[in-house]
Amino acid sequence: MMFYILLCILAIVGYLLGSINSAVILSKLLYKNDIRTQGSGNAGLTNMNRVYGKKAALFTFLGDFGKGIIAVLIGRLVMYIAGYDVLMGECIAGAFAVIGHNWPIYF
Repeated sequence: MMFYILLCILAIVGYLLGSINSAVILSKLLYKNDIRTQGSGNAGLTNMNRVYGKKAALFTFLGDFGKGIIAVLIGRLVMYIAGYDVLMGECIAGAFAVIGHNWPIYF
């Protein structure tokens, strides 16, 4: 039972981490403008590259890549501490980070 509860918690954590939109955060912090109001209106890497250039696109990529890595590492750590299969925790947290990236709850 505890195994499934941990997997549900990791799924929620992965989803919430994946929902963080690097492009929106960077555009608001660095450029004082919402990327969704410019270019194609999409809050993604390609639009950041078109509107703000390669440097902004690189930081967007690093933010998006980093949130996936963090989700996987959290899944690994939690399952290791609990004494369960770490691969299952990594896969669940990572998969839900991708789901959160594609269908975010924030913004």
